[in-house]
Amino acid sequence: MKKYLKRFLAAFFLMTAVFSFAGKNCQAAGLEQIKASAHSVTVRWNLREDALRYLIYVGTCNADSSLYAAVDDSVMKIKIRGLPNGSSSYVRVDYEYRDRSGAVRTKLAGYTAAARTLPGKVQNVRQTGWYDRAESCSVGWDKIDGADSYEYIVRNGKGRKIAAGKAGNNVGTVRINRVAASKICTISVRACIVVDGEEIYGDWSAPCCLFAQPHILTARVLGDRLTIQWERVKNADGYDVFVSFGSTDGYLKVSTEDKFGNTAVISQFGGKKITDETTYYVYVTAKKKVGKQILSGGRYFYKNTKNNDTGYFS
Repeated sequence: MKKYLKRFLAAFFLMTAVFSFAGKNCQAAGLEQIKASAHSVTVRWNLREDALRYLIYVGTCNADSSLYAAVDDSVMKIKIRGLPNGSSSYVRVDYEYRDRSGAVRTKLAGYTAAARTLPGKVQNVRQTGWYDRAESCSVGWDKIDGADSYEYIVRNGKGRKIAAGKAGNNVGTVRINRVAASKICTISVRACIVVDGEEIYGDWSAPCCLFAQPHILTARVLGDRLTIQWERVKNADGYDVFVSFGSTDGYLKVSTEDKFGNTAVISQFGGKKITDETTYYVYVTAKKKVGKQILSGGRYFYKNTKNNDTGYFS
């Protein structure tokens, strides 16, 4: 019985060793990306004792991959060039070896990995809100497929950094606190990927102007005149004044003022004379000339003439 048990255990451990060795030979592991640029990736793999040379295939998936290069058995990394910016490529490294008869054969799908180039430039950076009392604003942008995170930087009119931070890969908007009131700032955003434990960034987006919406001091009807006064916004080149009979829609531009203006007096609206029996809703936006463009802040909040309450557009 003891002799039988010893033979059984010996056979068991021998079979375990054989299957473990076979599994190690065919496992798809050991390939990783170690560098990235706008149009190239560098990948590295583990050398194999039985390899004669390595075959590197590149494509968008295994089905459409094609041979990119063949390198000898001492090479363990390669730089793959000519890839699109902001792309993810399928990379496979097969290897050639000699079988027991001495014939050269290819081991398929030895190593596989997805390799990413630097993310493209973030597009459509835009201000999506201004919170007057909190002196903060919200900013959005178009998310980039494959980005691991985003970084942003806010600068004042003189180009000095006043805020910075990061956002996760599933985020396409951020709330920026403590932005100085009554000023126009700029924000730039860039995407990040992590390669071999290192954060690598794409190019900064074009700067987007962040407008402090002019704080309305007075929106009051006296007799047959609607008088609107606001605080000037530093760095603004002018202002547009809007009025409506409703809080959320129907706004029409009723006055345009230069950068020194802070008051508009309206005598009629909607083809009717101003009357203190009617509630009017007003908001003011700042404007700035950037190159040949005239940029303007959005309609983030309004004030009415009845009780001077301020409301925010949804």
